[in-house]
Amino acid sequence: MSPVSRKAVLFVAVVLLQAAVLAVMAGERMHLLATGTPVMLACEPVDPRSLFSGDYVRLRYKISRISPSEVDRTHEGSDEIKKNDTVYVALKKDSKGELYRAAAVSKDLSELSGRFPAVLRATVTGTGNGLLLRYGLEDYFVPQDQGKMMERDLRNVTVEVRVGKSGDSAVSRVFFRGKEVHFE
Repeated sequence: MSPVSRKAVLFVAVVLLQAAVLAVMAGERMHLLATGTPVMLACEPVDPRSLFSGDYVRLRYKISRISPSEVDRTHEGSDEIKKNDTVYVALKKDSKGELYRAAAVSKDLSELSGRFPAVLRATVTGTGNGLLLRYGLEDYFVPQDQGKMMERDLRNVTVEVRVGKSGDSAVSRVFFRGKEVHFE
């Protein structure tokens, strides 16, 4: 095989590999959205736009800050939760039965699986008087100039999230004042 032919074959192989990786990533997200457990979360939006990314709503969920008194159980002692740790947050419906709240936190998914309707994976971004958590659901991109209505009344935003068995999650729908937001 000539050097030119080898380079052409290698180039095609690299392109096909990249396409396969992208297809797998898209397929995993589609599977999660189709089969994940739906949970509704209350939000506390933070920042509505980015010059580089376009319009988006930056969401901080009520479960993004968890005090020890809010959950039934957290790890203590040798399993102390520290900044940058991966933790799992078990969710259960609030007293009104509409939104989900944090019920337990653990570094071990198996401790929570099966005991709660859904368990989210999070990264600890801060400790101190409770835990500050990031779920990877904090940025919701919207079409240019269409996030203004949510900007005016950000406390009335709720998000439906689909949660997989391993704690992975994806935003499936956004609600404003109880009505689903449809962007055109």
